[in-house]
Amino acid sequence: MKFFNSIICICIYNKNIQSVCWILFLLISSTKTVDAVVTASSVLDFDHYTDNKADNKTHITTPIGSSTETPITSPLNSGPIKASIFNMSSDGKVAGGNIYTDGEWTQATIWFGPAWDTKIFLPVKKGGHVGPWYFSTVRSFSADGKIAGGNAPVETDTQHAVIWSGENWQTITNLDEWKPDDVIVSKVNSLSADGRIAGGSSTENIYHKVHGMIWSGENWGTKTDVGLLHTTVPVHSVVSVLSADGKVAGGYFSAASGEEVHGIIWSGENWATQTHLDNASGNGVMPSESSEVLSLSEDGKVAGGYYAGEDKNPHATIWYGAKWENKVDLEAANSSKSGSSKVYAVSSDGKLAGGGSDIIDNDYMRRAIIWYGEKWAQKIDVGTLNSDVSGSSEILGFSRDGTLAIGTSSSDSIHEHPFIVRLPRYVTHPTTDKPTMITESITPEKTTSIVKDPAVIPPFMIDVTNTRSTLNATASDSFSLMKAQQSTLTHLQQGCVANGNNLCWLIHANPTTVISKDVLPIVNVGYGLTEVFSVGGVITRPLSSSLPKSHKINGNNVGIGLYADWHALRRFGEFYFRPALAFSQYKLDIQRSMSFNTEYGEGNSTFNGVSSSLEWGGGHPIFNKDLGCFWHTGLRYNKLSRGSYREARTMNLPISYSKINYSTIIGDIGADIRVSILKPIILVSGIKVEHILKENSLISDADISGLSINRSSSHAPQIGRTLKSGIIYVFNQNLSLSVLESLTKTNAGHQTWRLALRLAGTF
Repeated sequence: MKFFNSIICICIYNKNIQSVCWILFLLISSTKTVDAVVTASSVLDFDHYTDNKADNKTHITTPIGSSTETPITSPLNSGPIKASIFNMSSDGKVAGGNIYTDGEWTQATIWFGPAWDTKIFLPVKKGGHVGPWYFSTVRSFSADGKIAGGNAPVETDTQHAVIWSGENWQTITNLDEWKPDDVIVSKVNSLSADGRIAGGSSTENIYHKVHGMIWSGENWGTKTDVGLLHTTVPVHSVVSVLSADGKVAGGYFSAASGEEVHGIIWSGENWATQTHLDNASGNGVMPSESSEVLSLSEDGKVAGGYYAGEDKNPHATIWYGAKWENKVDLEAANSSKSGSSKVYAVSSDGKLAGGGSDIIDNDYMRRAIIWYGEKWAQKIDVGTLNSDVSGSSEILGFSRDGTLAIGTSSSDSIHEHPFIVRLPRYVTHPTTDKPTMITESITPEKTTSIVKDPAVIPPFMIDVTNTRSTLNATASDSFSLMKAQQSTLTHLQQGCVANGNNLCWLIHANPTTVISKDVLPIVNVGYGLTEVFSVGGVITRPLSSSLPKSHKINGNNVGIGLYADWHALRRFGEFYFRPALAFSQYKLDIQRSMSFNTEYGEGNSTFNGVSSSLEWGGGHPIFNKDLGCFWHTGLRYNKLSRGSYREARTMNLPISYSKINYSTIIGDIGADIRVSILKPIILVSGIKVEHILKENSLISDADISGLSINRSSSHAPQIGRTLKSGIIYVFNQNLSLSVLESLTKTNAGHQTWRLALRLAGTF
């Protein structure tokens, strides 16, 4: 399988929302079109970089890799695109960012719906008209996703802070007044949980510098410039994150864009209280140290980021207290103080901090670290996804309940992969009887040396990319099963023809399958009610070897076929009409294959299939009785389903699979030529064309513990052509044997050879 589209997505994590939006891109790109006969895994590769000075967020660039098999498509667009996802609602159901169109122009875009397969280009008011103008971006959401904030060109090409709200986000609110003689550049970086408070930056001030700005009140009409005013030098500042209620804002300020940044928290009435997190005052005092707020807890009482002293080496840092006066230097991953580290995420309750720390004795590779416990004095080095535990990794976020951590890591491939870890109880509920770390005292002025206790076992890292590959492989096997069962149901509808008060029988099988697998031939029995009308049927038991390796039959396996046949001689030869019905069911054990850093999943499901058909045709001699032409046509309806199921709950990330329903209406037409060359031998050649008149898509949704939906889908080739050739050996009027070789080609280019044996008789 391979990716059909070339898609690049830049996903920027907003620390105020306790979700990680790169997971969202994973979701949006997780709709797969798989070929049911191919079981190769697909791989989604991630490249990661950070640029905190530019946007004060973590950027995750995700070029999608490809293999060389059947196409996999993403619902983002029908052609090659470049998309950016900046944020998502707290429940993960709505995503926002932009799509690059017409070169490098961007349009604000929101994705929503099942598996995020619906997108809306947000309108922008410009020149008195509303339309999908370019260079617009969604950067933040309210908790419910109904209000979006970002930037867009309003009236002119100048970027203004914008709020989209109302039905389908069609109401546009420009947060900065357009002034022909005064160019204002602004944007919204963060929204409060209810969406009524927006934080970002604007140049609407006497210095024309970028100032931190907060919009509140009715229709966000109250603007509060929280930039450092009345300073001896103009100061650049930005609001990066807001607490859930919007009353606490975090960000940074600097002497100028591109200079060293200094962390700051705004709080109090109208955000008038400024808490500087290092010794920089903004009033002409700009020391060589630097700091930045990258994340806030839900109540804003805990801030995470980094602090760098005169050595310019960032240390992961937590600020807490009534006025954030307590500073905890979380140190690097090893005992040395020369490695850099940063906190990228704080849990909703502020009890957990996640980020990355450099390992000096490992070529400064960054390792994913989780700090927890009293004053975050304990920590876990999560490791990496590399098989030799080399490489780099980072924690980028926590689930809202604090039980899962999410990040990226290098892998054995050339790309980084996202990972998820379920945090052990000693992390989520630390107590004195749990393994502890050796720590020094923690003070605002003294760094902390934290050494890992060897008794603490790091949580298992689950490679999201490899997990998705195993899910796609399982879906591919399920699709193969359902498509193969259409042929099985067709075989159950075949039968023999008997004259009045006679019995007939038909044994047919694929000899290669019978020899190599424990597959029983199908034996049909019929009875002639009259000289022209007969009925018959079959009862059989499908066996596991006829299924994909990941699917095993576990009881209740039965297949039933019934048919009726009316045949009569007419003026132009023999004519027949045959209705038929077939049913198949069994219980299934489904095993998800394992890949590196994935879990072995197994669950129980059921399979059901029903098929009905109408076939009619006829034949007559050509020139003489030794040469005959036969024709046939028909309609067939198939309805198949695989039940929903869930893997064992004891797994770190048990997967829940939705029910798969698949139905088709197929029409066919064909013709045979039969030549009797010797008295017992008849040569047969023929052609049949099948066309799927109607079908619903094969769709498999796999819910990864409520975090994401991995959607796989498949479409059958619409047209199939079958050529057959073989011989019929007539022993006597009551017994015959046929050997037929067939080649089926589809409009998708697939070819399938089949050898079939049929032994028929009457008594």
